[in-house]
Amino acid sequence: MRHVLCLWDPSRHSSLPTSREEAIEMADRLGSMTDSANTRFIEFAELLVQSYKEDNFVKENFTDLKAFWGSDPAQDAAICTSAILRLSIPDDDGIRQISHAVKPPQRLDW
Repeated sequence: MRHVLCLWDPSRHSSLPTSREEAIEMADRLGSMTDSANTRFIEFAELLVQSYKEDNFVKENFTDLKAFWGSDPAQDAAICTSAILRLSIPDDDGIRQISHAVKPPQRLDW
């Protein structure tokens, strides 16, 4: 099963959800909204790429960035016109991708 990690900027749109149902509703609503380029998404994606490059385990076990993420996060962020940035998590155990996605917002003060 492929998973999609949905991210949005709570300073531009709704605050964080408090339940699973609220998160699903919010992702659906914001995902259909057209939004201008979001520099926070771009900064976030750049940190994901940097994190990938610094992870020796990942570099040894995945042929490239697209093999790890399923796409290029920096490219996805640059062309994102939605209020939601969607990152794919491959079919295999995606815990490493999730750990990479959790660290950048802490560095960006989100």
